[in-house]
Amino acid sequence: MLIEINTEDIDIFLEQNDFSLILFKTPTCRICASLSDILELLEEELDFRIIIGVVDVTRDDSVLDKFNLTSIPTLLLNKGGNIDKKSGSMSLEELLSWTNKYMI
Repeated sequence: MLIEINTEDIDIFLEQNDFSLILFKTPTCRICASLSDILELLEEELDFRIIIGVVDVTRDDSVLDKFNLTSIPTLLLNKGGNIDKKSGSMSLEELLSWTNKYMI
């Protein structure tokens, strides 16, 4: 289950969830919608060991500067405070490969 996050709660979400992923999206982005479905599959594949949040950047675009977001969708992966970021569409296999590098 993807968790909707308000922009003011992003830092708390990252602090409270040692292994987490945030999808930055807009409601009109078709790639974002399909990526959301894939992220739900990712949670299941990883036996819910990762917490996934979703931020609608149209509600508060200050998040774009805060995280240096230059395109949508962007995924932000947090592992113990270390942040990695990827933009664009990704398959389930690509997401698994990316997240598995941080599961050690």
